[in-house]
Amino acid sequence: MNLKINTSNSKKGITLLEIVFVILIIAAITSMMSGLFKKNDSKIYDDFFKNLSRLTKETRNRSQITGNTHRLIFQRQKGKFSLYVENASKKITPGSFEDRFEAQKEDSKKDPEAPAPQFTPTTRLTPKSISFPLDIKLDEIHFSGLSEAVKEDYKVPIYFFPEGLMESVALHFSARDGQLKWTLFSMSLTGRLIRIDGHKDLKEIESELQSKP
Repeated sequence: MNLKINTSNSKKGITLLEIVFVILIIAAITSMMSGLFKKNDSKIYDDFFKNLSRLTKETRNRSQITGNTHRLIFQRQKGKFSLYVENASKKITPGSFEDRFEAQKEDSKKDPEAPAPQFTPTTRLTPKSISFPLDIKLDEIHFSGLSEAVKEDYKVPIYFFPEGLMESVALHFSARDGQLKWTLFSMSLTGRLIRIDGHKDLKEIESELQSKP
């Protein structure tokens, strides 16, 4: 006996409508996940700046308590960014910017016969060097009294003094290949960091603050 089975309706082809429906579902999931990642990144950015602001306050307070000069070091080397705090065993007044940057170069040579450095890393404030999270970059550092911003690979100190003062600086940060930009401005009398969206010159910020009643 020959049995003939009709298979014409046993398999159905995928229709164009079904393909479009699947594509829409994938697009919706992708969009939702992208939004979640961006939201999470924004929180990481905010936490980084909050922690940096907290660290400057703690460094300022520590300098006042001990009576010794402290400094916050920002370092960029081969596209990698990090920061840490150093302290001296006494009050030290920094020299000119040229002397300071030259001294940083000399320190990096690690000559065994060179005299002991005036500053050493303090594990009390930064147990180890802190790397910048995600894709945050420090593009430029503007100092009051320095005509040009620091842009190249650097190891730049920002000083905190026992009187409770810190140097006035504007730090230009960016992320997402420059799509996001921020400026952190230091209040020299209070040690407070103010975050501003976009990049602003230090002189421009100081002028705006002076013009306010």
